[in-house]
Amino acid sequence: IPGAGVFTVYTFSSGLSIRTGGEFYKIVSGGEISKSLNNGGDNHKYDIRYDAFALPVLVGYTLSPDKGRTCLYIYTGVALSIVKTEQEYIYSGGGNVIEYKSDDDPFIPGFAGLIGIEKRFFWNISIMLEYAFYKCETSRKETGKQNVNYPYEYEYTGTYGLPRQQARIGVKYSF
Repeated sequence: IPGAGVFTVYTFSSGLSIRTGGEFYKIVSGGEISKSLNNGGDNHKYDIRYDAFALPVLVGYTLSPDKGRTCLYIYTGVALSIVKTEQEYIYSGGGNVIEYKSDDDPFIPGFAGLIGIEKRFFWNISIMLEYAFYKCETSRKETGKQNVNYPYEYEYTGTYGLPRQQARIGVKYSF
């Protein structure tokens, strides 16, 4: 799930830093999977859509061993996310139909952390490499329907949230 973000960072003279901004994530491929087995007798269809927006507020420490040309940093803090998922699974075959549908739009609070390095190449422009970890998810019970000889509904647990581990590359402009 690729994403993009815009951040504002303020670093005090002691190296203490505050970082906040916004991030957006969207599934771009692989959201629809269909498969037929047994000469078309068993049909499986799974469809998922995912969009998320996160607002992290992080506090950390920045260290620059070469007076600003290279910076190492580590942050931790809180994040609020808005996650929009739509899922649908349908199986049909041999007179049986199993399906579930989920539509979710929750506000999910959580924790965030990241570690990174940046290297200044031109006047105020730097390249950044980061590893971020988010624990910003929720679980809830969903229901589905099964139609064999006697139709009934069933329950399952769905987990929704931000991607937990993220590798990032970015460009930074310093004022």
